[in-house]
Amino acid sequence: MIILGATWMIVFIALWFVQASKPTPEKLNAYILAHPIENLTGADRQRVVRHVTDRINRLNHAERRRMQSRHSELRAFFYQLTSEEQDDFLNETLPSGFRELMRALNKMTPAQREKMVKRALDDMQEDKIDEDRPFSLDDPHIQKMIESGLESFYRDASIETKLDFAPVIEAIQAKSQKLR
Repeated sequence: MIILGATWMIVFIALWFVQASKPTPEKLNAYILAHPIENLTGADRQRVVRHVTDRINRLNHAERRRMQSRHSELRAFFYQLTSEEQDDFLNETLPSGFRELMRALNKMTPAQREKMVKRALDDMQEDKIDEDRPFSLDDPHIQKMIESGLESFYRDASIETKLDFAPVIEAIQAKSQKLR
């Protein structure tokens, strides 16, 4: 009886530890607020950037979307990074982010994907661009995101997802050619 009780106690402690160490958008935003990088240099700055990068890579697609919301501290954090740090940050976070996105898209029903395609096409038609994020195809970070996203899409999306999103890909390509 004592052994069984001790075993359950260990299980509960292990579960608590796993849950407590799992990153969430809220925990990551709190960490970013508690560790401002604007006055950090060297190893201290790298440690904070690495911590944020590692935590982002452990978030699922829905959690990443919450992190990218207007009220997220992540946007301000990103713009405080040097250009080199931004490049490293994107190199570390884009691949896993797009893999998560492709997993989410592949799991959707055709009706859910159709709704998402319609919303994306409507946004593109209306030129809905977030005022907080200036968009320019000349920006190497934007180019990297587009290239990485398309590469992941062609590699990781299911045939059904590719077929459903064909109109969006065509619209992106047309818009890119028009802007160049």
